Amino acid sequence: MPSPFPGMDPFLENPYNWSEFHDRLIVTIADELLTQVIPKYRVKIDQRIYQVNNSNNNGNSSLLIGIPDVTIKTNAKQEPKTNQNNTSNVAVLEPKTKTKALTVTLPLKEEIKQNYIEIIDLEKGNVVTAIEILSPVNKRQGEGRNKYLKKRANILNSSTHFVEIDLLRSHEKMPIENLKVNFDYQILVSKFEKRPLADLYGINLPDILPIIPIPLSQEDGEAILNLQEIFNLIYERACYDYSIDYQQEIIPNLPEKYLTWCQEILTQISKK
Repeated sequence: MPSPFPGMDPFLENPYNWSEFHDRLIVTIADELLTQVIPKYRVKIDQRIYQVNNSNNNGNSSLLIGIPDVTIKTNAKQEPKTNQNNTSNVAVLEPKTKTKALTVTLPLKEEIKQNYIEIIDLEKGNVVTAIEILSPVNKRQGEGRNKYLKKRANILNSSTHFVEIDLLRSHEKMPIENLKVNFDYQILVSKFEKRPLADLYGINLPDILPIIPIPLSQEDGEAILNLQEIFNLIYERACYDYSIDYQQEIIPNLPEKYLTWCQEILTQISKK
């Protein structure tokens, strides 16, 4: 059964769904591109590592990176068991005052791994195109965003094409000069020879996801990604129609302009 929404499904933006969907989207896009660019190019899924300070997010680093809290585990050492029946003749002095302990938060670092895609010219060995699919760690203020913005700036100042796919309504958008229109989702396609100009695909929640070009070397033109077909394929393969509870609250919350539209869709689901 397909998603009840015509384009992006807002329930997949929930941290409990996003991490898995993000990984599936990267693999599916890479597979789709590979069929179009072989044998000249390699489509590589690479990995970037973030060190996230959980104290900067009130101890809730999972919301920063877009994964559910239940996946964050600590390796706490178990206290040795004591035998309550053991007796001792050693005298114990009772303290005159009882000082209560305070609960404090330590600045622990959490290692976050995030995948991205590179299209590599096999003969020349250079990265022709870099493709990023944003996650909350990229968009929310903090170490993850700062590191991503630095890498983004390095690519934009290089001879590598750049594609940035943002399917998250929440948090701060990536910087774009003189953009006066706000979109729920946006996709940036930047050909290095046209910079500082680039193509921006602005998408709102009711819209179908677009077909976008993926630039290659000048003599090879472009590959094509039909993002709506890719989304539909992922949704079907992952059986999200079984795992998503459409009676739950949408996280992040919908703006008021979409409430009636969304409620009509969810009412249709409940009737089936």
